[in-house]
Amino acid sequence: ATTSMSGSYDLVVTDGNSCSSATSSTSISVTAPPDAGSLSGSNSSIGVSQTVQLTTSGSAGGNWGSNDASIASVNSSGLVTGVSVGSTNITYTVAGSGGCSDDVASYSISILGSVSSGNWSNTSIWSGGIKPTAGQNITILHDITIDESTADLGNLTINSGTNLSVGAFTLEVSGTLDNNGTISITNSSSIVDVNGDYNATGGNTTFSAAGRLELAGTVTSLGTFTPSTGKVIYNGGAQNVLAENYSNLTLRGSGVKTASGNINVTNELVIRNGTTFDIAATTTTVTGTTYVNSSGTLSISTGTFDANGTFNASGTPVGDITFTGAGSLELGSTVTSLGNYTGSNSTILFNGSSAQTINAGSGFTVDNLTVNNASGVTLNTDVTVNSALTLTSGDITSTSTNKLSLKSSVSGGSSSSHISGPVDFIADATNECTIPVGNGTDYTPIKLQRSGGSATTYTAEYTTGTASGASLDWNSYSLGLPHSGSNISSVNHAYYVDIAQASGSADAHVSLYFGDFTTVPSATDQYVVHWDGSKWEEMTTVSRSGNYVKVLATSFSPFGQGSGGAALPIDLVSFTGKCENNTVELEFVVASQINNDYYTIERSVDGNEWSEIGLIEGEGNTSTQITYKWIDGNPTNGVNYYRLSQTDYDGTSETFAPIAITCETAPVDGYSVYPNPANGLLNIDLELENNQGDDVSIEVRDINGKILQIQQVQLTRGYNHLEVDLSEIPSGVYMINFAGTKDHIKQSRIIKH
Repeated sequence: ATTSMSGSYDLVVTDGNSCSSATSSTSISVTAPPDAGSLSGSNSSIGVSQTVQLTTSGSAGGNWGSNDASIASVNSSGLVTGVSVGSTNITYTVAGSGGCSDDVASYSISILGSVSSGNWSNTSIWSGGIKPTAGQNITILHDITIDESTADLGNLTINSGTNLSVGAFTLEVSGTLDNNGTISITNSSSIVDVNGDYNATGGNTTFSAAGRLELAGTVTSLGTFTPSTGKVIYNGGAQNVLAENYSNLTLRGSGVKTASGNINVTNELVIRNGTTFDIAATTTTVTGTTYVNSSGTLSISTGTFDANGTFNASGTPVGDITFTGAGSLELGSTVTSLGNYTGSNSTILFNGSSAQTINAGSGFTVDNLTVNNASGVTLNTDVTVNSALTLTSGDITSTSTNKLSLKSSVSGGSSSSHISGPVDFIADATNECTIPVGNGTDYTPIKLQRSGGSATTYTAEYTTGTASGASLDWNSYSLGLPHSGSNISSVNHAYYVDIAQASGSADAHVSLYFGDFTTVPSATDQYVVHWDGSKWEEMTTVSRSGNYVKVLATSFSPFGQGSGGAALPIDLVSFTGKCENNTVELEFVVASQINNDYYTIERSVDGNEWSEIGLIEGEGNTSTQITYKWIDGNPTNGVNYYRLSQTDYDGTSETFAPIAITCETAPVDGYSVYPNPANGLLNIDLELENNQGDDVSIEVRDINGKILQIQQVQLTRGYNHLEVDLSEIPSGVYMINFAGTKDHIKQSRIIKH
């Protein structure tokens, strides 16, 4: 019998001789010997708490065991777990029977990791006296400083309560980095490069310098995250970008990077070439600069991307801004380029505090556009608004080469928020469109409506002064210029609205507004007049409603307002100003004066509270156009509002619409803020050329702009030393802001420990 014949058998023995034959039989059993086979696993070295699955080529049903369970344990299915640094054997035993001995297979395993604190380069801190080599799985059990670039490790585990500090070198991990303790990135040249997954649940990811954390796999958690000035780079395929407060965030690599929640970036956000950042329905706020590199894509569904710093999607080719839903893009500073912009039902909001421009190559179409910037927005490209234009604060400045085009009515409109320059109304249908037009100081709303015919585009522009620049001649003409029509007794010579057909040939209903005059003529005395090239023509009124007068225009050129009752109270041709060398020069032009005693000039910093700064004697009665000037030698830094009032001999007065003049001195920077980072007391040293006024304060703001602390201070000409107590403020990154100063003092970023 052989071992391959295991089983039960009958043995028969026959004695055959020449005399007779005899047969005898018995039953025997043959048992196969036990077979433990050979053991195999993906790694023969792991770290503490790491695991490896072993398998056998032998018989099933055996028992797994460890020669030293204090180093490595194994469960009933062959899963080995590292317990402590060292080496031992894992065994697999198949019991023998029928007199056969047990068969045992063995697998040598090493549990690698640190054995004491110290520098990475010191071999004595490692198990076996050998530094970790490429592909090894390592556990950090003690505080270690990386003082040289590491090999490309397999998996790396940082145990709870331990700190792995990365100096000016590179830590490479090709597998998973499980951070239960602390990883500290302490140098601007520090790089932690994780090609596998990263999980710091229960741990800490701490930057204290501008190093890099590069993450290519699934990022479960950054743990307790301290960004300082560091940069987090998601550089794998499709990844979720954690909802965190980042200092610098870079997205690169193939696949879509999807925001898993609301994200804040205090410095730079960079979307690299070929990378898509999808914020979906979340909000991403960037205080610093946003870069959408060439062929990079910022994708917005119903969320909001709030760019408080410079926004730049330039490149060759440009970056892509893509809307897939009714989301919004908020732009609070310089817009270098909006790249290749596409979207449906999207909204762009310009809400900066200084003048902004729209730059988008050869043209730009948006569904909804909102302007909420008192300093205004200038077009550097043609802009078409398909749905709603909302003017909350500030003007849109349009030109014939960089023109604004509308398809529906504008929401809002005032002397401080209107369209300055030409604007096109694309009348694909016969809807009426209300457009606030002006010159940056004064404005009037108009209404345009196509009357039959086919699609036509009309261009409208508010123009200061007399029609086509004609000279007023009060001696020859009772209205100052020639006119026809028996009902009008005066014409508005302060401004007119030029309306023309840019394309198409349909007639249009034109409605002009009379309600913005100081004294509004009665409805029956309101008339629209049309300049035919040599005289004002009274037009036939179609309807009057709410101080709007509607006429049908069959030819186009300047349109103006005429009055059939008392003379229109518009003898002010213009009121303008400019700031140079911190001095404001005001100028106003008056076409005629009746019983005029004097003019009053007032100034305001907010447009609500006014103070008188000048008085100019009037001319009584005159039909001669006169230009007046006034110098304000002490304007405030920023926006100054001025308004003009005229008072008659009988004490009757009228006040005209205010104008806004911006005076900006060179910003104060280069001052000292120390220590930074600070614990308790923060010192600030400034050298100033001017006294900053009596209502100056220092604000401590968080990264979202919320004021956490405010302190009244005095800033005088020359050297100033200030102290700010930060002891009551939590650790974090903050901005120091000076409010109420005559000169603009730049913000300074600080870190509170």
